[in-house]
Amino acid sequence: MTSPTVTTSQTPSANWRSSVISSASNATSSLRHEPRLVDWLRIPGLTLSEEDMLDVQSLIEEYEDQLSQLVSNPVKKPTGLRKVAKGVFVGRYRRWIVKLIPKGHSESNESDSTKESLQRSIDALRSLSAPIRRLPPELLSEIFTHCLPPNPFNKPSPLKAPLLLAQVCGFWRDVAIATPQLWASLAMTRVDKPPCHKSTMGVLRTWLTRSADRPLWVSFHADAFPYGALDEVLNDFHDHFEHIRLTMGYQSHPVIHQNKRFPLLKHFDIRTPYELPSAVEARFASALATATSLQSFTWINTTRIPSLRPPPFGVNWGTLTRLILHSPLDTRTILSILTEANLLQYLAVNNLMGGGYSPSMITLPHLTQIVIDTLSFADALLNSLTVPNLKDLLLNIRTWEHRSVISLLQRSQCPLESCNVYFADITETQMIEILKLAQHTLKEFTIQSEPDDPYARPFGDAIAEALTYPDEGDALCPNLDTIAIYDCISCSSDKLERMLLSRSEKVLRSNVERQKGLETDTINEQIGAIALSDRRPLRLLQTYDCPEIQTSLQTIRDSGLLVRLFSKENQSLMMSPEDEEKLNRLVAKEGLLVRLYEPTSGYFDVPEEFW
Repeated sequence: MTSPTVTTSQTPSANWRSSVISSASNATSSLRHEPRLVDWLRIPGLTLSEEDMLDVQSLIEEYEDQLSQLVSNPVKKPTGLRKVAKGVFVGRYRRWIVKLIPKGHSESNESDSTKESLQRSIDALRSLSAPIRRLPPELLSEIFTHCLPPNPFNKPSPLKAPLLLAQVCGFWRDVAIATPQLWASLAMTRVDKPPCHKSTMGVLRTWLTRSADRPLWVSFHADAFPYGALDEVLNDFHDHFEHIRLTMGYQSHPVIHQNKRFPLLKHFDIRTPYELPSAVEARFASALATATSLQSFTWINTTRIPSLRPPPFGVNWGTLTRLILHSPLDTRTILSILTEANLLQYLAVNNLMGGGYSPSMITLPHLTQIVIDTLSFADALLNSLTVPNLKDLLLNIRTWEHRSVISLLQRSQCPLESCNVYFADITETQMIEILKLAQHTLKEFTIQSEPDDPYARPFGDAIAEALTYPDEGDALCPNLDTIAIYDCISCSSDKLERMLLSRSEKVLRSNVERQKGLETDTINEQIGAIALSDRRPLRLLQTYDCPEIQTSLQTIRDSGLLVRLFSKENQSLMMSPEDEEKLNRLVAKEGLLVRLYEPTSGYFDVPEEFW
């Protein structure tokens, strides 16, 4: 990180400082006669020496002694209160530090007032000697960067960094302004009020200018700007943008100048509520064609009109590693894009329309995650792909294309670790067939059915029995860490409990200990003991708070299995502090996968709040 260049006042000369200390050290001097002391203490970036720290500590100890005397002898006159403490630190806190007390005072109300004044003085001096006041600008700047909000796009607020930091004092303001990383992110997306005034654009420019040469991350809604203002921002800072998230407005849309290049642009997200004018499309295509380092492209098209042509953006598909197309596109258009996007690692498509297969099989060797959210027409896409390194498959397909899914998994021979099926008319037999294809690699699976369809309950007795560990031998998917089941349970409560307990850490450990205690005279018995000890325990069950679970909930939790319940109103129910701590530990140390999704609506790749 570039070290900030902070402009501060000049350090006072040694003779000047010496005279100040000498004046402050005089026991008979009055605070009102020390204006130069106050000026010295207010110098931005003041560095405290060891001598200064000794003065501060001495003053704190003196006041603590006086306070102790007042507490133990509340009515007696405290001694030494007329003495002005030594050191240079009295001046800055003159309105808090104890003033001279008249001789002979002994009233309790005066004593209480003195105690309060002493305590305020002690607190103020401790604040003055706090380590953060002695940090060099470079280290303070680094600390400031860790105060930024977690959202990658920072909405300006006086209650959040960097504006909050700049209000603390002049020195902090100088450091904050001189730290480009604090200003390298900006979001202006408010459309519930009139567009920002043109004067606000000066503030916006100042913000972005303070980022210096740092790559910029910005999120803009076109309707939040006066007409033409967003055009100026995009064109003037075109060679600084690394991530642009843009929501096109109903009232206006930005126009990028034809000769502008975006050499640093790696991520481009756009949301369009309507078909863009052809002139605007052409300008975006021209601009994105210059983004030779583009890695991620997201298009959220809220119109319901299907498009039979490619996305209206001149994207270099061959450089992408992440592609999200939430737009009603023809399947042939998707396949045409994928033939060029051979570096893809993540693919999410939504609202597929009818279309044929690819003329040749498309192999995407780097693709590890696929999300398909569509009512139908998924078969053409699934039957055209080979994905040998696929680890995460999420399917929200109402018209289930079982043979196409099986064909994809068989053809790819991929190390699938996570399989998630939402709202599909899938049968129990079909689900078992999918699980068998990922028998040795699967770590997590999710099944969610339609809540109003009592016949769509694929988690039945057969799948529960297949997942149950027998006394000897193996069960289906022995490496499972997490099972998530919502509105899909049709098995009996007894079989569900038996399956979960057979995979619990407590039961597995008990079985291993019991087996080790037996005589193992034969090779077969020794092999059986080894196989049993290698069984992987199930860590987490996620489901609705329903009768099938409540009857066995306490028994399941006592076995060591974590249970995360959701209400039908889409609220995560409270876990015990012990379970929360255990879950966090499993996530941090063992890499347990805990999905963030809405169990009543399924998982969708781009949450609305991100826009």
